[in-house]
Amino acid sequence: MAQDALSEVGLRNPGGNAQALHRSAQGWADLSAYLCEHSARVAEITGVGLETWRGEAAAAFTGRIRGVVDRAERIAQTAEVVAAQQEQHARKHTQVTQIIVELAVMIAATLAFYAAAAMFPALLAWAQAWLAYLVSTGVRVLQMLAQALRVLVNFLVRSRAWIAEVSELTWKSERLSVGYGRMLVEGVRDMGIDLAANLTASGLLGKKIDPAQVFISAGISGVGGAFVGALEKSGISKVLDDAGNVKRGPDGLPVFVAFDSQAKNLVKKIGPTPKPNPPKPLPSESERLLDNVKTAYDNAENLGVKNTPDAGKRLTSELTLARNNHRSAREQHTTAVDEVARAAADVSTRERAVWAHREAVDQATKRVDAAARTVDLYRASDNAEWVEDGIKQLDDARRALTEASGGLRDAQTALDRSRRDLLERQRNADLARDNAALSDAAHDLARNRTDAWDQFDAARTAAREQTSFREQLAFVRKNNAWGASFGTRNSWQEILFYDVPKDALNGMTSGAVKCSIEVARGNGQPGDVWKGALLQGATGAVRGGVNSAGSNTAFPRSGIGETLWKTGSKTADVHVRSNIESGTYGKA
Repeated sequence: MAQDALSEVGLRNPGGNAQALHRSAQGWADLSAYLCEHSARVAEITGVGLETWRGEAAAAFTGRIRGVVDRAERIAQTAEVVAAQQEQHARKHTQVTQIIVELAVMIAATLAFYAAAAMFPALLAWAQAWLAYLVSTGVRVLQMLAQALRVLVNFLVRSRAWIAEVSELTWKSERLSVGYGRMLVEGVRDMGIDLAANLTASGLLGKKIDPAQVFISAGISGVGGAFVGALEKSGISKVLDDAGNVKRGPDGLPVFVAFDSQAKNLVKKIGPTPKPNPPKPLPSESERLLDNVKTAYDNAENLGVKNTPDAGKRLTSELTLARNNHRSAREQHTTAVDEVARAAADVSTRERAVWAHREAVDQATKRVDAAARTVDLYRASDNAEWVEDGIKQLDDARRALTEASGGLRDAQTALDRSRRDLLERQRNADLARDNAALSDAAHDLARNRTDAWDQFDAARTAAREQTSFREQLAFVRKNNAWGASFGTRNSWQEILFYDVPKDALNGMTSGAVKCSIEVARGNGQPGDVWKGALLQGATGAVRGGVNSAGSNTAFPRSGIGETLWKTGSKTADVHVRSNIESGTYGKA
C-alpha cells in the first residue's frame, strides 16, 4: 500500500524490511549479553574451585579455562558490534523510508491545498480522501496535515450553516414577509465578488485600476444583489394547512411562501415528468469492506479514539491501567465495607456494654437506698453496733455506685468513639463506592475504546488486503464531511428557466446603470449604454447557468465555497466582456 501511495506522486519505495533488521540486531545483542554472562559465570565457578586445588593439573586447567573465557568475551564484543551496526542500519533505513513517504505526502498535500486555494472547493473532498488514505502509513506529519484539512472542512461546513441561518432571517407581518437576511448576505457577497473580480481581471488584462470605477461597480452589484436576495426570500402568499387554514409559526404570525420557491415550483412543471430514480444496486464486496471501515472509524471517533500510529499500543496501556485501577477500587470498596461491618459490630458490642453498666448503676443505686434505710432503722433502735455495721454497708454501697458510674461513663465514651468511627467508616465506604463506580465506568470506556480500535484496525486491515487504492480513494471521496454536506442539485428547469433569466435580467440592469454612470463621468458614448446592458445581460445569463449547474455539484450552496466559485466565474465574465468591448465598439 505504501508503494502505491509513493508511486502516485512519482516516488519509488527503496524496499527492505527495517523491522527484520531491528529483530536481527536484537538477536545479536542478546547473544552478546548471553556470552558475557556465560564467561563471567565460568570464571566465577573456576575461581571457587581452584581455591583448594593446587598442582600442575590445576594450572593447566586454569590456562585452558582462561582461553575459553577470553574467546567468549571476544565473540561477545563482536556480536555487540554487529548488533550496533545492524541497529544503526535499521534506523537509517527507517529514516530514509519515512523521509520518502513524507515527501510523497507533502507533494500530494501541497497539490491538494493549491487546488483549494485556486478556488476549486470541490477538490477539498479529494484532498481529504487522499490524506485519509495516506494517514494509514503511520507517518506523524500526516496526522498534522489531516487534522489541518479536517479543521478547514469543519470551518467551511460551520460557516455555511451560519450563512444559511442568517439568510433565513425575515421580517413578517400579517400581510407579507421581507427576507432581510438574504438581502444582507447577497448584497455583501455580490459587492465583495464584484470588487475582487474587477481587481483580478484588471491585473490579468494589464489595465490601470480606476478606484472610482471599481467601487461604483461593486456598489451597484451589491445593491442589485441585495434587491434580488430580498425579493427572492420575501413573500405575500401564505402557507395553508390540510384544513385550508393559514399556517402560523412559533411567533404567531403567518408562514409565507417565498417568491423564489413559487417561481421554482412553477418552472419545475415545465417539460416531461421526471422518471423515478432506479433502485440502487447492492454494494460490491469492496464497498462492503470499506463501509465496515467507515462504520468502525465513526464508532471509534465517537468514543474519542484518535487515529494515530501508536493508538493500539496507547489504548492497550490505558485499558491495563483502567483495569488495575478498577481492581484496586473494587478491593478498596470491599475493604471499606468490611470495615463498616466491623465498626457496626463494635458499636453493637459497646451498646450492650453500656446497657450492662447502666444496669449495674441501677443496682448500685438501689443498694445505696436500701443501706440508707437500714441505717435509719438501726439508729432508731439505739443499738450502736448495728448503726456502725449499717454505716459500713452504706459506705460499701456508695463505693460500688461510684465504681459503677465510672464504668458507665467509660463505656458511654467508648460507645460515642465507636459511633464516630462507624460514621467515618461509612463515609469512607461511600467514597470507595463512588470511586469504584467511576473506575467501573472508566474501565468500560477504556474497554469499549480498545474494542472499537481493534474492530477498526481489523476492518482496515481486511480492506487494505482485499481492495485496491483506487477503490479506497473513490469510497473515501464519496464519504467525507465535505461531500456529505452538499444539498440537492438544481433541476434543469431551475437552471434554464429561473437562474439564467434572473441573472440575465440582473446583468442587464446593473450593466445599464454602470454604463450610464460611466458615460456621465465622461468615459464613453451614450450608445454604449444599451450595448453594455445587452453584453452584461448575455454574460450574466451564461454565468448564471454555470453557477446554477455547479451549485451543490462543484460547490455547496450558501457558503464560502460558493463565494470563491462565483468570484472565479465573475472574474472570467469581466475578462471576456472587456475583450469583447475592446474588440467591438472600442471601449478600453
